[in-house]
Amino acid sequence: MDSIVLSEIELKGVQTIEKDVLAHFVQICEKYNFKYFITYGTLIGVVRHKGFIPWDDDIDVFMPRNDYDEFNRVASAELPDYLFLQNRKTDPEYLGGFTKIRNSNTTFIETNYMYKKMNQGIYIDIFPLDYCPSTRLGNLIMDCKKKLLFLRTRSEIVVVEDAIRHKKCISGLIQLASYILKLFYPNIDKMFSRTEKYLRNIKDNDCVCNFYAYVSKYRFPKAWFKDGIQMKFEDIDVIAPENYDAFLKYLYDDYMKLPPEKDRATRHFVQSIDCNKSYVSYLNKL
Repeated sequence: MDSIVLSEIELKGVQTIEKDVLAHFVQICEKYNFKYFITYGTLIGVVRHKGFIPWDDDIDVFMPRNDYDEFNRVASAELPDYLFLQNRKTDPEYLGGFTKIRNSNTTFIETNYMYKKMNQGIYIDIFPLDYCPSTRLGNLIMDCKKKLLFLRTRSEIVVVEDAIRHKKCISGLIQLASYILKLFYPNIDKMFSRTEKYLRNIKDNDCVCNFYAYVSKYRFPKAWFKDGIQMKFEDIDVIAPENYDAFLKYLYDDYMKLPPEKDRATRHFVQSIDCNKSYVSYLNKL
């Protein structure tokens, strides 16, 4: 179950398809006046490269919760037929709490999800920005909920990524904890539903978060995402946080400095990739 390494031609193909998906996303946001912000490595790409980081294989976007919910309500009807709005409602096999838009005519089967019968086309990620609790206890509870949900989803997939990133003993402990948790929370749909209800009930305050982030730094001052600024991503006009410098320094320190060559690699573990053929034909062979 070794992960494949994307060739330069494959990476360029993936980026071209993702850019098309992003263009449709931006078009819908402009039509309905939805607020969004380019984020994470995509934002570094905008600031440092005026487009993709040359070795990056994904696009990430933040949306404030209200805009995010409204986008999910209208997007399926606005997207062309070959683009699929993926979330827990539209694709029950999908195990993310956030939305993806996938090109159904392509293949991007990540190793962890190689046996999941869900849409696995090339995609962009759309994360909701929720409020954080205003108390230390509230934030501790949020951290616990986040870790529990992460562990619970691990019992539903082939956890190859953990085995690659961590030592064998740590990977084994993560997997053991996930299966024990499954005994207490057998219905993962209820767990996601309760998490969403919890996030929507947090009152407006000065801190927002990407609860579904896979990184430890997931809380941010709300002021960083009050206003947006138009910037270029390749040939697309996109909206970046006006306070992008503070945000990127918080996450990446000296983000304008290129990493060592050995670290200039894609971040996803991919089992199958095809820019010209649907994921369906690949899933049928697994």
